[in-house]
Amino acid sequence: MKTFLIIAALATLTAVCQAQNAPTPRKAAIFIENRAGPALNDKVSVLEDFLTSRITEKGFSVISREVVVNALKTYRSAEVVVASAAVSSAAVATPSGGTAAVAEVAKAGAAQVASTPTTTTTDQLLSDNTSALRLAQNMGADYLFIAAITSLGTEKKAMDAYGVKTVNVLHTLRVSYKVLDGAEGASLIAATVKATKTTRFDENLQTEDSDLLNGLLEEAANQVADDAGRKVATVAAAAKQLPPVEIAVSCGVQDLVQLPLSIPDVRLLEDGKSIYISTNMMPIVTTPQFAATVEMDGIAVGSAPGKFKVSQGLSKMRVTRAGFTPYERTVKPHDGQEFKDVPLQMSEEGYKRWKDNITFLLLIKSGDKLTDGLREMMGGFAQTLRQSGYRVDTKTDIKGTMEAKGKSMFDGATLKVFGE
Repeated sequence: MKTFLIIAALATLTAVCQAQNAPTPRKAAIFIENRAGPALNDKVSVLEDFLTSRITEKGFSVISREVVVNALKTYRSAEVVVASAAVSSAAVATPSGGTAAVAEVAKAGAAQVASTPTTTTTDQLLSDNTSALRLAQNMGADYLFIAAITSLGTEKKAMDAYGVKTVNVLHTLRVSYKVLDGAEGASLIAATVKATKTTRFDENLQTEDSDLLNGLLEEAANQVADDAGRKVATVAAAAKQLPPVEIAVSCGVQDLVQLPLSIPDVRLLEDGKSIYISTNMMPIVTTPQFAATVEMDGIAVGSAPGKFKVSQGLSKMRVTRAGFTPYERTVKPHDGQEFKDVPLQMSEEGYKRWKDNITFLLLIKSGDKLTDGLREMMGGFAQTLRQSGYRVDTKTDIKGTMEAKGKSMFDGATLKVFGE
């Protein structure tokens, strides 16, 4: 069964407060979903319009679609594609058989969530549920109002009475909805409604109703709005806000095969002129100047290393930096949690630049002398490391051993020889 999800609108719910005369404004992000098969994909926007108009009559003040679409332009996720009238339908991922729906989405400027070949089961569930929750939170919503076209079916009954053959066809559309707490995503209220219509045929009467499905959708929207309107006090009473938590994120760096980034241990002997190449490989570590962008559910929260205030609950954490492959993980942050040395792997382009920068180190041999040219190259390399947010860990090599002969040329005191 294909799922076709459109973020419909952002609404403000006027909650009923028993203890106060004045209503308390509450915001709800509305999501419309189709679970009845791709044939109904292009009816999602129809149900959206019907629900938007009906819930407005029940205390919801609906903000225009454009507000949501503009917010989505900053919502980065591998599973979310934002389409607009300027984007061709081929650029939008779609379930099979959803060509007409794609055209509708492109015209409407909506967003579709769909699986990708690289998406894990957990990540897809997060895309369909938690990412929607986080998006709603980032837009200031207190609730999520999720409606779904659940099924569409027909029942045919043939009768032969008094010599007249009659066929009655019962059309049934089911729409389910639920309202989730905007803090944790817990279900507050839910129901399934059923809209029906019977069409009759006999030898003298043939009816063709091209608007039948739209009528069923309109009736279902009426029932959903009525049911939600009766339960609005329950929603308001159950609402709660979870405080944000603080996490810390720092980064480590890896090469193309996910090994720690390292360089040869070039050492300066006691005479201050002779060079010795150790068998050690010195690890490259990051400094506070490394500056990788940290995103939670597509929203940038700052640069690592650093501490960040984020929402509680399951989230997608994404760490990016030019020259590196984005790091993505599903996390459940808690207060004081540390994501230490998040492994950022160099991209092929980034690793090529790195190799170009360290080529001169690979050409140095034991017994070479510290010339003015080498002194200048070492100083330039040290400056490049510093400006890029790197430093060489001279306390140990990647195997955990140390060379006792001479002193590493990347030691802080030795670097002063090169003016660094």
